[in-house]
Amino acid sequence: MFQLHLILDEFIQLTNEHIHLRTAHSKLMGYWVTEYGGLNEVTHMWQYDNHGHRTAIRAALASDENWIDTYLSKMLTMLDKQDNAVLYPFPWYNVVEKPNLEQGVYEMRRHTVLPSKLEQFSHRFQQGVEDRNKYSQLIGIWYSDFGELNEVYHLWHYRSPDERLKIRENSEEDEMWKETIRDCKLFLSSMSSKLLVPTKFSPWK
Repeated sequence: MFQLHLILDEFIQLTNEHIHLRTAHSKLMGYWVTEYGGLNEVTHMWQYDNHGHRTAIRAALASDENWIDTYLSKMLTMLDKQDNAVLYPFPWYNVVEKPNLEQGVYEMRRHTVLPSKLEQFSHRFQQGVEDRNKYSQLIGIWYSDFGELNEVYHLWHYRSPDERLKIRENSEEDEMWKETIRDCKLFLSSMSSKLLVPTKFSPWK
């Protein structure tokens, strides 16, 4: 996650022009600008087969002079802060790798799970997720391995922020999903949310 100030538009333009240099090395899943939940901020997700694959890609990028000279050296001058996290999908839910969705927005929800409670949270969320999917589909759910620990990220798609509000209101009246939320909250210490708008070069629209 990168945080920027007034040069966000310049950053996005530069990235749009040169993102092909980065995607030549590994698969980009999504690239978004934060609309709510953080200002002048972008979020992007990359897919790797394993840690060895990621290490090899990072080494290849470090020796790619075109990538460094054309993009990286310019982009770094625009950054205020960077964070990253290595995430694994929960084995009971298949990430929707090619969402067949209209152009819209995404909500990234982040939960901090109490120590030693991740398995219990996962089990209870799994029991209820199909009740929630009746209203809108969960794109993916992951847990952290590096970065902040005991973190769960789940990603949802909506056609608009207003649709998100309506769907959340309707789903929270569903008794089965309401019970899931109630039970899952017992295993959490904090929750946060960001509304993300895909860039034109994001594979996930």
